[in-house]
Amino acid sequence: MGTRNLTCVVLGGEFKIAQYGQWDGYPSGQGATILKFLSKFVKETDELDYDALTEFTASVAALTEISDADLTKAWEECGADTGSSWVGLAVSDEFEKKYPEFHRDTAAEILDLGYCGKAKKVELSTEFAKDGLFCKFVYVIDLDVLTLTMYCGSKSPDANFGHFASKDGQPPQVHESGYYPVSVVATYNLNKLPTVDEMSADTDNE
Repeated sequence: MGTRNLTCVVLGGEFKIAQYGQWDGYPSGQGATILKFLSKFVKETDELDYDALTEFTASVAALTEISDADLTKAWEECGADTGSSWVGLAVSDEFEKKYPEFHRDTAAEILDLGYCGKAKKVELSTEFAKDGLFCKFVYVIDLDVLTLTMYCGSKSPDANFGHFASKDGQPPQVHESGYYPVSVVATYNLNKLPTVDEMSADTDNE
């Protein structure tokens, strides 16, 4: 289902990954992919595997943001028309094969690409989180405090915007859609990850 979403990783107080996904933003979709990825860092005793987590942190730290010019060049390399914001299916498929780390279908799979070193650069789509109408779900792995936070769209200026709160302390601006940025639904410790059903239940309580 076309439930747009973001998969994010924060390190050193900065977004190092903010991957846009076009599909399956629900906990049973991208949420499940994220939980499966994070489970490799948790031992059966509910303790974190810090050796493995350190490797992931190092991979994340090494990521850099691709420039708009280089991203445009990559699309044109795959057959996109210069200056056009629309591409055909053949171009999209070619782009996904060559540059999966920038493709909308990759979504939460960016975590594995980053961890395995297959992604060196990323596109940071944090601005999308400002539109709580179309950005249905956001998942933020915060490696500074070892948490996973799930966000959903909000129409309240008094919501908890967490990682997306204004840096200057000012109230967030309402988007032209009438929604505010996504707001916190639940935060989980990485050594006590929820099940997909528990995440879904948390969204039902919103």
